Amino acid sequence: MHSIETFLASYGLVAVFLGCFLEGETAAIAGGVMAQHGLFPVWQVATVAFTAAFTTDFGIFILARRYRTHAWVVRQMARTTMKRALLGVNAKPHVLASLFRFIPGMRIVGPTVLAQSRIGTARFAAHAAVSAAVWAWFYVYLGEAISILFARIFGDLTLTQQVLIASGVALLLGGSIAIWHRRNKLRPRP
Repeated sequence: MHSIETFLASYGLVAVFLGCFLEGETAAIAGGVMAQHGLFPVWQVATVAFTAAFTTDFGIFILARRYRTHAWVVRQMARTTMKRALLGVNAKPHVLASLFRFIPGMRIVGPTVLAQSRIGTARFAAHAAVSAAVWAWFYVYLGEAISILFARIFGDLTLTQQVLIASGVALLLGGSIAIWHRRNKLRPRP
């Protein structure tokens, strides 16, 4: 039976890609931990995280623009939050195109709303590419920093232990932000 380290060495970049494509930050942070342990060069992990993030963002944008008259998209755009978001987006679409990746809960909503706005496809792609690159490098380096911090606090931990702890911390942090965001969203507005 192979160890987890052997599995990560063989399939780690694929796991980072799929994780960043489907989830996001946790996979990029785990990739940073793997890079800190020397499994992969940092630039490879960041490039894979960037590719997955950009592919997700651009794919959602293209699908939402292509199927803007589809019942699901029309239903989503009829929601009060989406209408409010679209009003703000039409005023300054470049701002949301650059920042949605960093706003909790906007990973799917951002490109969907932007696809309904007046921003051009090429302009969205440029903003999404820069945003995904900054996002990827930030979270991969955060993973490296977490790995170094764990080594200083807990001593020598195996790669498996660090990946599991870093993923758990990232999930707890992400879950806390999501809960906070949801609670604020559910509060009645004056």
